[in-house]
Amino acid sequence: KGKILQLKNGVYITNVYFNIHKTNIDFIHFIANNLCFPSYVSGAYMLQYYDMLTDITNTITSVTLKSSRVYNNKIGDFIYYSINEDLYSGYLSKQYGEEKVYIASKAKALFDFLYFKYYKSKDLPLDLKDHERIDLDCLTKRDRKEFEKYCQLSPINLFKKLPNLLFDE
Repeated sequence: KGKILQLKNGVYITNVYFNIHKTNIDFIHFIANNLCFPSYVSGAYMLQYYDMLTDITNTITSVTLKSSRVYNNKIGDFIYYSINEDLYSGYLSKQYGEEKVYIASKAKALFDFLYFKYYKSKDLPLDLKDHERIDLDCLTKRDRKEFEKYCQLSPINLFKKLPNLLFDE
């Protein structure tokens, strides 16, 4: 009868609840965290949230310790990328009602975005910042140091070059 909304097999919300909360960005983060747990919202979606990505994305991207997966429902398209435990960090906790939601910091969202895009590549574009149309001006010195930390933690040597490609210092 259209009174409940299926988010995935076995997970439902009422249409009334959805209509009340659908414009709250933290609601989207809450749904993303709960469709696949543990996870945190990251990548292109969070870069857009932080006004760092000039391209528009409607897909909610998240990182998880579980296998990669995709969920499509009335709320949106949710993509989960699997990452190893050593790199599963760099997320912030926010309150949404009585629940916590987890989102990537600016630095971690940037790292995750580039990691999942280039981890199978042999080379990185020399004009990476312009190629990806990423606005790095909102990153503080602390954000840059945090980004460098993730690059050093990466098991892929190519990623150790990332800070030099992105930051003119």
